Amino acid sequence: MDAKEFYDGWRTKVVRYMTLVDTLRDRSDLYYWGGPGLTIWVVVGPHSVVVAYSAGDSRAEIRERVKIWHQALSNGVFPDRSQSIGNPVYGASDNRDDGSPTVVWFQLGDWARVYHEALSHHCLLTRCSGNCFRMVGLRATVCKLENFL
Repeated sequence: MDAKEFYDGWRTKVVRYMTLVDTLRDRSDLYYWGGPGLTIWVVVGPHSVVVAYSAGDSRAEIRERVKIWHQALSNGVFPDRSQSIGNPVYGASDNRDDGSPTVVWFQLGDWARVYHEALSHHCLLTRCSGNCFRMVGLRATVCKLENFL
């Protein structure tokens, strides 16, 4: 798999198995995935993708972090650790001329299994009890989003 396939996969395929939490002012979509021992945020902007581990972020915190991540991407650097940046693990933006991605940061970790599991299974996002969504096939559950929303 090449960098473009990985980038495009997050933008168009993996997010179909995630919960869309918010559309931000910069037209980025904020997605959440929660599973056993792993929760991540994925931010899909008009020309970018950021993946970060979730740390129980509040709505205000994640919105502020998205701004920091996007600024770092536009500068071609990893986010400044002196700020509260959360734990971003993948950041890429596309070349607006040919669509090829520029990967600005990449830290290998268990977050990548979400990509592989989503593309290798036919998963269904189904509503279960309360304000809870279950992804059948990934054995993942996203619950208590009402506290975030």
